[in-house]
Amino acid sequence: MSNPWVDLRAAVEEAMPALRVLSDATAAKPRGPGKWSPKEVIGHLIDSATNNHGRFVRAQLSSSLRGEGYAQDDWVRLQRYREADWTDLIELWRRLNLHLAHVMEAATEATRTQTRTDHNMDLIAFGTPEVNEPVTLEFFMNDYVEHLKHHLRQVIPGPTSTNGSMDTRTAYDEWAGQYDTNLNRTRDLEAQALRWTLAGINPDRCLEIGCGTGKNTAWLATQCAQITAVDFSTGMLERAREKITSDRVEFVQADIIQPWTFASGDYDLVTFSLVLEHIADLDRVMRETARVLRPGGQVYIGELHPFKQYNGTKARFESEQGTQVVPCFDHHVSDFTQAALRAGLRVLDIQEYFDDDARDTVPRILALLLAK
Repeated sequence: MSNPWVDLRAAVEEAMPALRVLSDATAAKPRGPGKWSPKEVIGHLIDSATNNHGRFVRAQLSSSLRGEGYAQDDWVRLQRYREADWTDLIELWRRLNLHLAHVMEAATEATRTQTRTDHNMDLIAFGTPEVNEPVTLEFFMNDYVEHLKHHLRQVIPGPTSTNGSMDTRTAYDEWAGQYDTNLNRTRDLEAQALRWTLAGINPDRCLEIGCGTGKNTAWLATQCAQITAVDFSTGMLERAREKITSDRVEFVQADIIQPWTFASGDYDLVTFSLVLEHIADLDRVMRETARVLRPGGQVYIGELHPFKQYNGTKARFESEQGTQVVPCFDHHVSDFTQAALRAGLRVLDIQEYFDDDARDTVPRILALLLAK
């Protein structure tokens, strides 16, 4: 079993894109007679986070593992979650749980694994143990994560939601078979932006984040001595491995919102191609980027331009079930630059790329070059 804080961070970040695509009106509708609406489910999870924050901290100050219960339905009713703003609710839920993940990780292993016989987990835990069964704080932390996932499944019941949006991993797995052949101006113009931005740069070691089907990997292999090409889509990586057999390239499947255990040593160049629109927390990714980058190393970021996002443009493709929209986050230009600066990176260049170089239109691609 992985650490509970790792599972919690992953559950939160993977859920956010699917939660973000729900409209305020949809989130306010009850899921059925006598059932909570999505707003009320998330409201309950906010209550759960606030209650368990105290429980997790107090458990580190005592040999017992006892916590007060609370009237869950009454809490939801009194706070009128159905009338609250959906965006505010899910952002509060996310922040609370990322802090809880920090609290879990900060607890010492000895404290987490200490056996407790004085507890009331049979009354307050989600997966209730027997009254006399010894438990640990780590059990309670894992139990919290399972409770959270249980309620998320009520709001996000499967990989495809009612409005046609898939979770990001499932979407790219399905898209992989047609990704290279679809008409896709964003894909093609970003590939040009990468080549123009990195022309003349010949790094020894490159970390390519979001290699996809290898649309940029083949070119990078002509410029770099060694490439670690990362993607979290099984389908995309299968296509990339079929196309690229260079011994300069190592393909790795990984999720970049998790610790970057896939990145070994210092890299001269880190690239992101159409990836960060699917990531909520840019700061976490930029910190990891700075950590694996050697002093003087550079970072390329190529993303769908925020101006396109403001107009409703999103990654999408056609499937047998109809148009599939990949969940994404709107990041402003300053979101990218400020996250980079907070991570200790410098902004060297910012460029915008237009369809057919028509500069009197909305730019399609935003490209940034950073350095450590």
